Amino acid sequence: MAMGRLSDRGKVAWSGSPLAVALAPRHYFYDRCNEVLAEAEFDEAVEMLCQPYYKDGVGRPSIPPGRYFRMLFVGQFEGLESEREIAWRCADSLSLHRFLKLTQGETAPDHSTLSVTRSRLPLEIHRSFERQLHRHFVTSDRKLRKHLHVAVAQFEVTTACITRV
Repeated sequence: MAMGRLSDRGKVAWSGSPLAVALAPRHYFYDRCNEVLAEAEFDEAVEMLCQPYYKDGVGRPSIPPGRYFRMLFVGQFEGLESEREIAWRCADSLSLHRFLKLTQGETAPDHSTLSVTRSRLPLEIHRSFERQLHRHFVTSDRKLRKHLHVAVAQFEVTTACITRV
């Protein structure tokens, strides 16, 4: 399967009606995360990291690795436990459409696409992604770090409750 790239797509991130996207409330946390990721050239770094696991010119292009890892990020910080929940949440929210850098006519990837991508990439790639995120967000502004700390704390409480049941 060929690797999809965010750089190959249009630069304007929107989905559905331009008016609906313009009127949709913005989410500070995800907007700021996108700014931090852009400053760190996150998408390009992740594409280079994942390139060995894809073959150019073979089959339909996959979802861009940056979008895949952004969806995992959403799942982690919103306490979503399954790929179906992540896919549904990303498809339902216009602010997440912006965060995922979806362009006009694109839809959020469904759960089966997430499963295929997860099985294609080894665990060390996922761990490297987590280290990169941590490194970029630790150096980001204080307000974003506060939101990240709250989100991580909520995530830890949620997973602790699930493991007890």
